[in-house]
Amino acid sequence: MISRQFTLANAKSFFSFNYSIRGLLTTLYEYGQQSAVSDAFYQIMVTYYETNVPAYYQSSFFCYGLYGLLDAWIRRDFCEPPAEMARLLIHMTQNAGHSLPIPEF
Repeated sequence: MISRQFTLANAKSFFSFNYSIRGLLTTLYEYGQQSAVSDAFYQIMVTYYETNVPAYYQSSFFCYGLYGLLDAWIRRDFCEPPAEMARLLIHMTQNAGHSLPIPEF
């Protein structure tokens, strides 16, 4: 499985970086090019694991979840400061199994 973990420090760095390029991100969204952001996320975060199928799915799960959070933040015009977004991310990942029931298949 993926060994990288979200920490408050790297989450703050992630949101601070995206906040620093908010002009670029806003322009991409204004011109309907948000797929460029999601494509970049996919290229950076998801590595095809030929022999480790669970790691492939896990990286995809976190990639799209993190992109979804960034997407919502961009659409809200970066209302929350990067440190608050980092705290939200850490809270959500630490409490993921406690907020919603896991469906049975």
